[in-house]
Amino acid sequence: MKLPPDYLDKNSQSRILSDKFSSYSIVNRIERLYQYYDANEILVTSSFGANAAYLLHLISRIKPEQKIHFIDTGFHFKETIQYKEKIKKLLNVELVELRANEADYQYSAKNKLWESDPDKCCHLNKTKPLSRIKNDFKVWVSGLRKDQTSFRASLNLFEDNEQIIKYYPLYDLDYKQIKKYLNYFKIPTHPMAEKGYGSIGCTHCTVKGSGRDGRWNGNSKTECGLHPDYLQQKSDNFTV
Repeated sequence: MKLPPDYLDKNSQSRILSDKFSSYSIVNRIERLYQYYDANEILVTSSFGANAAYLLHLISRIKPEQKIHFIDTGFHFKETIQYKEKIKKLLNVELVELRANEADYQYSAKNKLWESDPDKCCHLNKTKPLSRIKNDFKVWVSGLRKDQTSFRASLNLFEDNEQIIKYYPLYDLDYKQIKKYLNYFKIPTHPMAEKGYGSIGCTHCTVKGSGRDGRWNGNSKTECGLHPDYLQQKSDNFTV
């Protein structure tokens, strides 16, 4: 049964939904979400990284008409783009691609922002493109997990993020459970994952490593800024 739009404020909804959904199985967490929200109210994003196919496969089985949003930074590995197309075809998902405006992309490339200011590079090529559509949705579904970083270890199942509720249905899964699922359903993994890349982002900021150790190698940065409050204070000052 759907919540009336004015029944609860967003903070109350997040707390109630977290308490209610935490005891559900992973499949039920996806199924029940659509009892509260319509597919066109739900924003699902995927980086098509090392373990992204787990969540995409679940959603494609439960709500095949759900659109999947992919942020094309222009700096992805060719293997990621090829994998994206492979999974899109295999799961028959409708993909919506987002990209920075040309001026922001060219500014990033010309100035090699990934070297001098990686936070700003992520803001211009990831956070800013998504912000153009984010307020069109009520809930944002993402595959973040507690076991990935110290920042993510503090996540709740539902989180408040500006004007949208974030939902992390996989937040208490671990890598072994995901790998077992992918093997069972014979879903191909990202080709770079088999070569020692635990997490796969843009070419300039990704090296081999366990988990997210290979992201922004040699830099204290651990997040791109898409997720709750990580770069919120900084991003207000990002201009080109």
